[in-house]
Amino acid sequence: MLRRWFASKGCSVTVYESEFRHFEKVKRTDGGDGRVLVKTIPYYKNISIKRAMSHHFMAKEAFRLIEKDQPELLYVLVPSNSLAKCARRYKKKYPQTKLCIDIVDLWPETLPSCGEKKGFPFTLWRGMRDNAIKAADIVITECNMYRDVLGKALAGKNSAVLYLAGNDTERDIVPPSDDGRLHLCYLGSINSLIDIQMISSLIMSFTALKPVVLHVIGDGEAKRDLLGAAESSGACVEFHGKIFDDARKKQIFDLCSFGLNVMKESVCVGLTMKSIDYFEAGLPVINTIKGDTWDLVKEHGIGLNIRQKSIPQAAKFITSVSAEKVMSIKQATRKVYDDLFSGTAFSKKMEEIFGDMLK
Repeated sequence: MLRRWFASKGCSVTVYESEFRHFEKVKRTDGGDGRVLVKTIPYYKNISIKRAMSHHFMAKEAFRLIEKDQPELLYVLVPSNSLAKCARRYKKKYPQTKLCIDIVDLWPETLPSCGEKKGFPFTLWRGMRDNAIKAADIVITECNMYRDVLGKALAGKNSAVLYLAGNDTERDIVPPSDDGRLHLCYLGSINSLIDIQMISSLIMSFTALKPVVLHVIGDGEAKRDLLGAAESSGACVEFHGKIFDDARKKQIFDLCSFGLNVMKESVCVGLTMKSIDYFEAGLPVINTIKGDTWDLVKEHGIGLNIRQKSIPQAAKFITSVSAEKVMSIKQATRKVYDDLFSGTAFSKKMEEIFGDMLK
C-alpha cells in the first residue's frame, strides 16, 4: 500500500525486502518490477542468535544496495532494529536524504518471554531503534500505544500514527448462524503471544450457558495447545488451517458472532492485523488487547473488552445477546473499518503526512 501510494504521487519507488520468508522459513523468488530481494541468511528458530545475525547481514546488504540508488526519501520499516541502525548511519552520511522511520512493532518490548527486558542486550537492541528515531526527519508509529511507549525517544520529533490498513471492499453484513450455538472465530498465527488460558476460561464460561463452536483460521507452533484447550473446555472446534481465499474466509466469518482477540497481558501491542481482518468482516471482538484496540472497542461499541475477573459477566452478555443486537454491533464494526482502516482512510492519512513533502 505504501508503494502504490507513493507511485500514485509520481514517485519512482524501489522496495528492498528480505529474500527469506519469515513465516514459512523459505526463500522468496517473487522479486522484480521495482522490488529488490535482498540476500538473507536463513534461520529456523524465531528467537536465536542466527536470526539476529540474519537481520544484521540483511540490513547491511540492503543499505549497500540503497547507497547505489541515492534515494531522496528513505522509508524504513522497523523492526528489524538492525535496519534502524543502518538507517541512522546512512542519514549521517547523506543528510540531504529525508529519512522516515516507521515503527510497526516494538522490539524488545513486544517479546513476552524475556522478563522486564532491562539491561544487556535489551538496552543495546532498544538503542538501535531509539537512536534512529533521533536521526529521522519523520517518525511513524503503527498505533497510539507505541507512541506512548516510546515516550522520550519521540520528544520534539515530527511524528504521526498510521494504522495498518486493508483495501476498500464491499462487504454484506449478515446475521450469524442461528443453529442455537455460539459461533466464535480465532484468526491468525497460533503462537506464544496468545493467551490460551484466558481463551479456555472464556469458552468454559460460555459453554456453561450455551453450546460453543470455535472456528480456527491459521496455524502455528501452539496449534495443538489451543485446539486441545478449547476442546477440553467444551467447545466444538473446527480447524480450517490457513485460508487465503477471501470468499472462503467470509463464509466462516459470517457464521460467527464474535472474533477472539486475546493476547497475553505482557505483550506490548495496541493493534493487530487480525483485528483489522475482523473489522473488515464486520465481526465484533472479544478483546484483551490494550491501547488503541481497547479504546476503539469502548468508544464505538464494537465488541467487549474483558479481564479475567469480568469473564462471568461477559459470558452472560455474549450468550444472551439478541440477533438484532449482534447485527447492530456488526454494522458498527464495519463502519470503524471504513473510517479508520480502509484503503481510502490510509490514503487520506498518507496525504496528511507526506503531501507537502512531495509537492
